Amino acid sequence: MPVMDGIEATEKALMIYPKLKVIILTMFGEEEYLYSLIQKGISGFMLKTARIIEIERAIQMVAEGKQYYSPEINGLLVKKLRQVTSNDLESLTQRENEILTLICKGYSTTQIADKLCASKRTIEGYKARLLEKTRQPTTLNLVIFALRNKLVTLDE
Repeated sequence: MPVMDGIEATEKALMIYPKLKVIILTMFGEEEYLYSLIQKGISGFMLKTARIIEIERAIQMVAEGKQYYSPEINGLLVKKLRQVTSNDLESLTQRENEILTLICKGYSTTQIADKLCASKRTIEGYKARLLEKTRQPTTLNLVIFALRNKLVTLDE
């Protein structure tokens, strides 16, 4: 794209039309590109080598409110999820564990900041580090990951 890349175009389009459903059709299958787009809120991602029937299926699924990632992309996502080691999880600080627990309990960034007497920006920084350390693309994935791996307990 001559003026801006797909990430920037997606970000701008979703800022103007937040309910817009975006399916990326690209020749790039690189992990970081994919994760950047997922974090921006895309609904689907496919390689340009996709057949028409796959494109039609993706459009139909996204129109139904679902997400669609081509099989090649699903493989990358699964591979990335499996790369999290126990060392990564052990490196979570006490504060990161505390924030992770609050995220899993459904607290917003603002609520966490208020509860911990910290700035919203500080909490966003912790959240970004948690996503990076656990190799999760979104907060929802982080919550699912934390619960599946018993990183938090939701008992009051």
